Amino acid sequence: MRITLAQIEAFHSVARLGTVHEASRQLNLAQPTVSLRLRDLEQALGLQLFERKGRGLQLTQEGREMVEHAQAILGEIGKLKGRVDHQEIGGLVRLGVSESFAVSGLPALLKLASQEYPALRVELVIGPSPDLVADLADHRLDLAIAINPADDPRLQIVPFGVQPATWVAAPALNLPALVRPADLLHHTVLVSPSPSPNWRQTMSWFGAAGLEPLHLSKCHTVPSVIAHLVEAGLGVAILPSRLIEASVRMGTLIALESRPQIEKSFLCAVRRADDRDLGLDALIAVTRRVLADLDLLETN
Repeated sequence: MRITLAQIEAFHSVARLGTVHEASRQLNLAQPTVSLRLRDLEQALGLQLFERKGRGLQLTQEGREMVEHAQAILGEIGKLKGRVDHQEIGGLVRLGVSESFAVSGLPALLKLASQEYPALRVELVIGPSPDLVADLADHRLDLAIAINPADDPRLQIVPFGVQPATWVAAPALNLPALVRPADLLHHTVLVSPSPSPNWRQTMSWFGAAGLEPLHLSKCHTVPSVIAHLVEAGLGVAILPSRLIEASVRMGTLIALESRPQIEKSFLCAVRRADDRDLGLDALIAVTRRVLADLDLLETN
């Protein structure tokens, strides 16, 4: 039995997405067709490439080795076709973004992506960066725009730049324009729970002075909700600068300078290291353009 390019494409999609269901959606094929191509490929090779894991499929050792061959074959096909036209980049990308980027840059990203790559479909998840990176590693997402992702040999991290952050408070608190840890020690500090980047920023800022906040409220919610709580005078918090710009202009929040400086947060694209899907390259490039156009990040 001969091996076909259609079988290689089906194998690569299932290996990347983890299920026949998701692969069939990306390839715009019926699930039985994708399953048949996988079966025929395994028979032609005389190898078992997948094994069942819950509702999904997990690569066997032979399957993991086959991924490298499949990527090389598909890469060579791409070279033969020449420069890939934007119209040819399509399929499904499951994209996860941090809430702060969702507020500041996501509408522009989705608009530009639909204009540049009309055949590309994006399914969106918005959530905390650690959750997005975990979902990516577990094949529940294909690409994440996240803050301070932890090093993981399974993942490729593409840094974009520094996401500015600031201490914010309600005007009624009458805090000084420049605050130090001692100035906020007796105020309620609203913070996302560990291991979030916000937790690290907050605790390291107080820790630089050898202090810990006396009144700490852990908020299992998104930064925009924390901003509303700060506006209501329930506490102070470190929040992304772009997230609270409108509230600062309206005067419902005060952005405070701080000493020491707040630890930097790096916005990055994160993908699985073995995933060479062109749709991911396209979305990363579009994200970089949006960040530059909107001037959302610092460059150092």
